[in-house]
Parts: sequence; structure tokens; C-alpha cells
Amino acid sequence: ALEKVQLRFKLDSKPDAIFAVNDSSAIISIQYLQGLGYRIPQDVAVIGYNNEPVSKVVSPTLTTIMQPSYEVGKIATQLLIDEIEHDNKEFVDQVLNSELIIRSSS
Repeated sequence: ALEKVQLRFKLDSKPDAIFAVNDSSAIISIQYLQGLGYRIPQDVAVIGYNNEPVSKVVSPTLTTIMQPSYEVGKIATQLLIDEIEHDNKEFVDQVLNSELIIRSSS
């Protein structure tokens, strides 16, 4: 993740925001950008994904998208059990609610 941020900031046109694949990558991006002298979120907004506990205690606190991890695991487990026990290979389309948690990084 850091390599992609480094590459992007070598270009002439800098991004207004970074949406990282997870909170850890977002936090690494914040640290890298701050090391280059960028202000978060004034110069570059940063958003993570998954709402890890550390996202509340970093500076600035991390805007993130919370996914329902428990529900994802529960549904995936049940689908696997159904496939094993009943040879069920049906396509299942399951939509779960996520939540944008706005904090100081955006």
C-alpha cells in the first residue's frame, strides 16, 4: 500500500483523497503523507475500511467504513455448511449494511 501512495505522490497531479483498502493501509498512508509535510485532511483526506479499534486513537482519527464482520463470517459459514451437507451450489446474493464513520481524517 505504501508503494502505491509513494508512486502517486511522485506525479504532478496530487489526489484530493485516498481511500485505502483497510484501516492499516490508511494509517500508513497518513504517516507517510505527514512525513512529506501534508496536512490531513486539509491537503489530502484519508479514508480506511473496516473500523479497526486503532482508527479511533490515531491522529487524526480515521474516517472509515465499518463492515459487519461478524455477519459476514456467520453467513459465509452457513453457506459453506449448506454446500457440504446438501451439495448446494446455488448463487447467493446477500447485501449487508455498512456504515460510514466520519472522523477527523476527512
